[in-house]
Amino acid sequence: MLANPQPGTPSYQQGRAPAVDFFDCGKVAKTHQHVCVPVGCFNEVLVIDEWAPLDPEGGHQLKYYAPGVGSIKVAAAGGVNAEVLTLASKSTLNAAALAKIRDAVIAQDRRGYRVAKSVYAHTPPVKRLAACS
Repeated sequence: MLANPQPGTPSYQQGRAPAVDFFDCGKVAKTHQHVCVPVGCFNEVLVIDEWAPLDPEGGHQLKYYAPGVGSIKVAAAGGVNAEVLTLASKSTLNAAALAKIRDAVIAQDRRGYRVAKSVYAHTPPVKRLAACS
C-alpha cells in the first residue's frame, strides 16, 4: 500500500513471487469514499484497482480499504474468474485472545527456524515486545 495514496499516481507492484507466477499490480482508483457493507458503513475508504499482469483473463478487481479495519469489499471489474468479497462480520479481540494468537505466532516462528533453517536464517527471530505503560 502506498504511504500517501492519491488518484492519478502511477500504478505500483503489490506483490511478486516468480517461483509461483504471482504478480499483482495496483493503482489508486478513489480516495475518501463512503462505503456500506453488511457490517456497517465506513468513511474515508480507499479504493484500489488491482490486476495480475500474468493473468490477463482475470480482469481487474476494485478493493476497498477502510481505516482501522482493512479490506471491507472486493468487487469484480471484468475478467472470467472475478474475485468478490464483502465484510459480513467484524469483531474485536480481547487481551486474552490476542495473547493466545501472539503465543501461536511465536511458536510457529520457532518451528520455522527448526524446519526451514536456510530460509529463516536470513531474518531475526520474532520477539515479544514490552508492554506500554
